[in-house]
Amino acid sequence: MNSNNFKPGDILRATHRELRNGYHPIVYISAYSDTDFVGAMLTHHDDPNRNIKIDSNFFANKIGYEDTYLVLGKFMKPEEWGPFTKINELTLDGLNFVIAQINHQPIEPFSNYFRRNVN
Repeated sequence: MNSNNFKPGDILRATHRELRNGYHPIVYISAYSDTDFVGAMLTHHDDPNRNIKIDSNFFANKIGYEDTYLVLGKFMKPEEWGPFTKINELTLDGLNFVIAQINHQPIEPFSNYFRRNVN
């Protein structure tokens, strides 16, 4: 397990990446259990019903994040997708924005969200 090496707002890439499992960048939010952590998901998919655009100024390194969206969900991210690598981080304003957007969402596996929202 290496997610305990990260802090809220760190943007991570999973080692084991599949479309429904670890494919997209993950914003580390908090610890959850010995086998999972809470994370948010970033995407380049513009879907106004499920994703919200993030200002590139919310990223410590803005390059490559100009058209980035936050998936409106709070997800359990399994340690088995790791080890994880930090690829960027959010600014404090960026972290506060992400938390404000997903705070009312239940914590759930992405597979549940996917079944409910993606055709």
